[in-house]
Amino acid sequence: MGVSRPHRVLRGIALLCALALAGARGLEGQGSSAKEPKRPKLDAGRDTNSAGAYQQYGMQHLSDRPQNAADAFYWAARLDPAIPEPWYGRWCALMLAMQRREMFSLMSDDSRYSKEARKIDSLRYEALLREPLLYTKLDDVLVRDFFQTLSMETEGEITELDLARIPDPALKGWLAYGSGRFAESVKQYAIAIAKKPKSRGLHAQRARAFIPLLQYDSAAAEFEAERTLEQTAESTLVRVYNSREILEYSIGRVRETQGNDQGARDAYGRALVENLAFYPGHTALARVALATGDSATALKEYDLAVQLAPQRADIRYVYGVLLMVRRSFEDAVEQFRLAVESDSYYVKPYLPLAYLREGQGKDSLALAYYTRFIELAPMALAPQVEDARKRVNDLKLLISPSH
Repeated sequence: MGVSRPHRVLRGIALLCALALAGARGLEGQGSSAKEPKRPKLDAGRDTNSAGAYQQYGMQHLSDRPQNAADAFYWAARLDPAIPEPWYGRWCALMLAMQRREMFSLMSDDSRYSKEARKIDSLRYEALLREPLLYTKLDDVLVRDFFQTLSMETEGEITELDLARIPDPALKGWLAYGSGRFAESVKQYAIAIAKKPKSRGLHAQRARAFIPLLQYDSAAAEFEAERTLEQTAESTLVRVYNSREILEYSIGRVRETQGNDQGARDAYGRALVENLAFYPGHTALARVALATGDSATALKEYDLAVQLAPQRADIRYVYGVLLMVRRSFEDAVEQFRLAVESDSYYVKPYLPLAYLREGQGKDSLALAYYTRFIELAPMALAPQVEDARKRVNDLKLLISPSH
């Protein structure tokens, strides 16, 4: 057979472990030239305008129908591009589908694996841009599925994943983290770091394990330790997830969670020093500025963010709301208009855009935006939908030729 089953198993484990610590550098985002997937059919009674409904569907079918789950996560992200979970969920679902199709190439051909992984990996990165401290628990699903698929496609059986028999403490730490054993994860990553102190990714993974334990100072210290390592590394696939700007961004998020506004500002500022085009640094600085009552700084930071990430409809929406509050109505209209142009399924910008157009006397435009809001709004926005319907009826009376 060429390569023995134990060797193939260990090779596959090594690849999966490297994936946990690394990230492909060639990013291809969710919005690409690829054909948009069809919406999965939800059960009767499910809200087809709810991102949460598609997220739930994706989680339910992650193991048995990963491609369908990936499509559901896609639509969850389209309906609400601000939340990180659908991006991460789709990454995991596509990785599951890939490894089932290409199990033996996954175990024996690193280059083939990496080529396809790069097409998927930007989804995980997009999730971290939205929340750098995201609990990446689905990694555990990916590894366990690997072993389950292996037992079906090779001679013999692997019926249970015995962590005690896995020699690599980094993999043990990763699996412990994914299964919610955070103290054990912290312990195993410490062992891994002691064995390979210059291996990039280990400190960052240990930092993430400290977060659910609410040990924020320890998490920040680990992110800082990761930052101080040389950029040259044992693995060449670490510069996205553990780039210096991502690490500073993560430190800032830890400090922000602690209520340390100055520490958060300092870290977010350092992220931008590392990469001036790193737009999450600007949205984070805007968020901290708003929390401290500095709306002028928030406006400036949001303006920079939308220039750097014009496709982020959710950021344009927040910026538009802030402009609206500041009574900069024309500028707000432009942000809401660009938001619906960049993501026509994202419902939030339609209602304020309709209000503003109505206030400008542009009744036909207002009517169109109210109508679209009613079509797209999830059940959770029922009071707003009721108000929009009333306004539609009033506008129709105004526009009617008999009136």
